[in-house]
Amino acid sequence: MGVIVYCITGKKKHMLSVFRKIQYYRNHTQLRPVSGERKKQMNQTDFGLSKETCDGVIFDLDGVITQTAKVHATAWKTLFDTYLKTRAARENQAYIPFDADKEYRTYVDGKPRYDGVESFLKSRGIDLPLGNPSDDLSNETIYGLGNKKNEIFNTYLQKQGPEVYEDTLSLMYEIKRQGWKIAVISASKNCIPVLEAVGIADWFDTVVDGVLSQKLGIKGKPDPDIFFEAARRMEVTANRTAVFEDATSGVSAAKKGGFFQVIGVNRADNESILKKAGADVVFSDLCDIRINDRLPVRKKEMASLPPALDHVQQILQRAKDRKIALFLDYDGTLTPIVNDPEKAFFEPGHPAERWKKWPKNGWWPSSAAETFTTIQNFCKLDNIYYAGSHGFDISARQICSEMQKGKEFLPVLDKARVSWNKNPDPYPGCGP
Repeated sequence: MGVIVYCITGKKKHMLSVFRKIQYYRNHTQLRPVSGERKKQMNQTDFGLSKETCDGVIFDLDGVITQTAKVHATAWKTLFDTYLKTRAARENQAYIPFDADKEYRTYVDGKPRYDGVESFLKSRGIDLPLGNPSDDLSNETIYGLGNKKNEIFNTYLQKQGPEVYEDTLSLMYEIKRQGWKIAVISASKNCIPVLEAVGIADWFDTVVDGVLSQKLGIKGKPDPDIFFEAARRMEVTANRTAVFEDATSGVSAAKKGGFFQVIGVNRADNESILKKAGADVVFSDLCDIRINDRLPVRKKEMASLPPALDHVQQILQRAKDRKIALFLDYDGTLTPIVNDPEKAFFEPGHPAERWKKWPKNGWWPSSAAETFTTIQNFCKLDNIYYAGSHGFDISARQICSEMQKGKEFLPVLDKARVSWNKNPDPYPGCGP
């Protein structure tokens, strides 16, 4: 009898984390062979990665791993259009808006923020002083415009959140699983927060971002310094390291640095431009890259998965006679997220009520900070295996197991609870 495991959570980041851990403990590879027909559809039928020639892989962040390049382009356009319109009116000149496609890729994409400001303005014949790092837009300096762009970017990012490219995640997982070291580079100072937001910050052996570059005095693209630093931290050489880049400045930098393979990532129908910049190969879909003559298994985008609570019957049909193990998140899935745990309950018509109609011979593990009795009374189900107190204990009708190591932290948690009860304001989103 087989076992099907479902992780039901309202948090996409948690879902990705669980998926990653389940995949990690697979005993065998799940790569699909490359068929002859599939090879015909691939961008480069003779290209693949092999540990015989490559020890490390460097991925650019924006446009390769995450779709934040679109957010960056929008933020740059908002900044430059506002400034150019004001300047044109003041100097009685024609207003020509910023081209978020051509001018973004030519003067801004892949470069440190202040270099991007200076590069674009010079292309328009505008010469501004550098200014001070604390300047805002009112100062009309390179720093002032750059700081305003970062403010606009963060506002957009908070509203819509970052998204990841499915093909890159699939490729990175297989590369990492097969033993390569991987790094992520970015001119952005928001790199680590973005990686944390999408739940993959721990995938990389090293991160070289705008913060570290400023600290170490690393030159931005098209100089290859940022790639050299990533390779150095991975303890690999440039001539045995592959680089994935979607920006022409990044492609040129990696090529200039003599890296083993420079793979252009074509996200904007600019294959010819990437090749002209020096890309050895160009791919629109990174799942077309062979790994030992096999292709990575494409992982479904988390955002595209249908809500599990709305498809109970389909799940039951798929499971058939197999035993079902359900891992149910508590806050946000079983109950609404509320400040007072006593007020957490199924609202009338809440989809979670459907779990009560499932067969009684299934397993019903639940994970939460609440007590076993609380959850059992709340759900009114007899066959619950409770893994709670954030992993410190597991309880059921006939078993009770406590994590002894976890007991050492209970006084700290109790102290935190008292602190939250006295003054919860400094901790938005947190509760006792």
